[in-house]
Amino acid sequence: MSEEGGEGGGHGAVWLVSYADMVTLLLAFFVVMYTMSQVDAEKLKKLVMSMHSAFSPTYGDSGGVIGSRKVRPGTGGLVLGGHITPQTAPPLTPSAGRGEVKGVSRASHDLASVADGVRVIAKEMKVEKQLKTKVSGRGVVISLEESATSSGSLVPFESGSAALLPGFRRLLDRLAPVLKDLTNKIEVQGHTDRRPIRTAAFPSNWELSGARAGSVVRYLVQHHGLRRRQFVCSGFADTVPVAHGDNPNDWARNRRIEIVVTRQPIDNYDSMTRADALTQQTDITGPIQNPVFTGLPEPRAEAAATQAAP
Repeated sequence: MSEEGGEGGGHGAVWLVSYADMVTLLLAFFVVMYTMSQVDAEKLKKLVMSMHSAFSPTYGDSGGVIGSRKVRPGTGGLVLGGHITPQTAPPLTPSAGRGEVKGVSRASHDLASVADGVRVIAKEMKVEKQLKTKVSGRGVVISLEESATSSGSLVPFESGSAALLPGFRRLLDRLAPVLKDLTNKIEVQGHTDRRPIRTAAFPSNWELSGARAGSVVRYLVQHHGLRRRQFVCSGFADTVPVAHGDNPNDWARNRRIEIVVTRQPIDNYDSMTRADALTQQTDITGPIQNPVFTGLPEPRAEAAATQAAP
């Protein structure tokens, strides 16, 4: 009996060998899985950069694809088991014959040409002190200031009037060819001096400055064929003076028309929503920074001013 019992106990322990083998295999499996789960953050970052540079197209200013990279066998930036180096982007060369691919360089060239052309006109007409040009972040600002000592042929408007005088018309005739072929949005801004006005046609300097800007736009559109949608008229009254003295010379300098050739193409400018445009307008009873007059009023006969007209 004791021998049968001993043999039975020996056979009962055989399963422990298989169980130990299974536990060992499971331990090895989980060790391998844990080791494989460790990620090298630096290599992962390089991998992402390489993938992005290899497959991402490059867009030009007009939104079109002007360049992209292809992965060729043996030259890609992805090297398994070795050092990963992101691909270097080749220089982007615009296609010849397409106007939009020149982008910013062409726009800058056009603005520089406008500024140079206006300076030539000012010199030829001998109005360098009145016709001034400067390049700013917004674009080219062409400013025509009055002069207290200038002759009648060089004064843009009569006092209290928005009707263009012959001398100013001749100046616009010279400026029109410089502006006509541009695709930029153009803002025409009217400015007055600080003296108040109250007439039937112009209850305040806001109406007068806006009407003067509108007269300039109307003349360029009707007589020289510039596009209506290319223009924006603004009246600033006396809120943006260039001279701060209380004398006839400084008043004359503040009575001016500014033509701003912006850096924005017409389509990009027009894409601004009406809600965005309204946020730039304020109530004229308060401190107005940038009032916008949307209409182009027809010229009206000058009414007698009840107060001194700017």
